[in-house]
Amino acid sequence: MHISDCVMKSAELLRQLETLIEELDKSRSEVERKTHDFWEYTVVYRRARRLRGMMHAARRLYKRLDEEETRWMEGK
Repeated sequence: MHISDCVMKSAELLRQLETLIEELDKSRSEVERKTHDFWEYTVVYRRARRLRGMMHAARRLYKRLDEEETRWMEGK
């Protein structure tokens, strides 16, 4: 192999390496974005579950208050 062949092969390998690095950067950015989206989803999901639990508690409380009011009105 001649020196010029080695230089050409090295240049080609460097271009391939640069391409791989660019692809890795894109992939990392995508993974970071998806990870951020996942954690954002997780936070929203937890808040929604908490809110749903509060709504169920409010419904139970409203039902209980309605029953108490009905009993109170019947007793009056």
